[in-house]
Amino acid sequence: MWKLCRFVTVQIVVFALFASTVISPIRIAAADPDSQVSLDERQVFALYFGWWTEETWTTDERLTDVPARPYDVRDPADMLQQIRAAESAGIDAFLVDWLGPDNITDEAFMALLNAAETRDFKIAAVVDLNERDYLSSMESIQDAMEVLFQDRINHPAYLRVDDKPIIFFWAQERFTISQWQYVRNTFDPNHETIWLMEGTNMAYIPTFQGSYLFNVTFSNDPAEMMAYWQNRGALNGGDLFLPTVTPGWDESEFAGWRMEATQSRDRANGDFLQESWEAATSLNTDAVLVVSWNGYFENSHVEPSSVFGTQTTDLLRELIAEWKSG
Repeated sequence: MWKLCRFVTVQIVVFALFASTVISPIRIAAADPDSQVSLDERQVFALYFGWWTEETWTTDERLTDVPARPYDVRDPADMLQQIRAAESAGIDAFLVDWLGPDNITDEAFMALLNAAETRDFKIAAVVDLNERDYLSSMESIQDAMEVLFQDRINHPAYLRVDDKPIIFFWAQERFTISQWQYVRNTFDPNHETIWLMEGTNMAYIPTFQGSYLFNVTFSNDPAEMMAYWQNRGALNGGDLFLPTVTPGWDESEFAGWRMEATQSRDRANGDFLQESWEAATSLNTDAVLVVSWNGYFENSHVEPSSVFGTQTTDLLRELIAEWKSG
């Protein structure tokens, strides 16, 4: 499997594939050094938020930054341009925040899958259970998983490792461990897909094979912090850990959006991106997660923007190129 790193997550994540297929080998980091998901080469994934429209960039007064080139996630041409921009930075896959079928995030998910099929780029779902009005019941999560398993993960551009589709989850604690065991046994009893949970509640492992972290900016020592949770996951029977990279954090304008808001972390002209990159890559995995490509609520975005220009993207491109050539 990936060399998640002896217990060997976006927060940024990435895998690389070709055509419709497999990456073999990833090392995201495995609890057992002899049990590894492997990639043929190092990969970078980026968390992607699929709820932006032309209107949101101009009507949401809480936004303190916007893309250098505003876009609409429902527009196939815009999504192709987004993929090309990510590719130019060295990113191999988008992990798309997904609220289930029949909403704008599903439109974005499908637009990105279809655009990625024309490129050497991959897309995966992050099943988001953090929003109050979406995926709030077992019925709705089962309906979403039905769509995912019957359609989305079979798309040629869906991200696979060792020929297994990877599914990420966020705020999985909305449901109990026993409920998730039921869902897993219903849709994937033979573990023919890879499931990664977000966060530090390791009781949800091994229903989920591993974990990643959405936010690492709360720690003054992200390397030590991620290594700790990597090992905790291994002790609980987890196989995989995906380390996270992020440029900074500021969700102060969105107070109340999340129950546990994180204090701001200044970008410091790229210094924190450099620090979190070194922390993530110190775990010796073959994949890392960038959080995020376009997270403007938390100002964790790395895409070119009005405020930061191409500064973050340019630095990330250099870091990725050096790491992939190592």
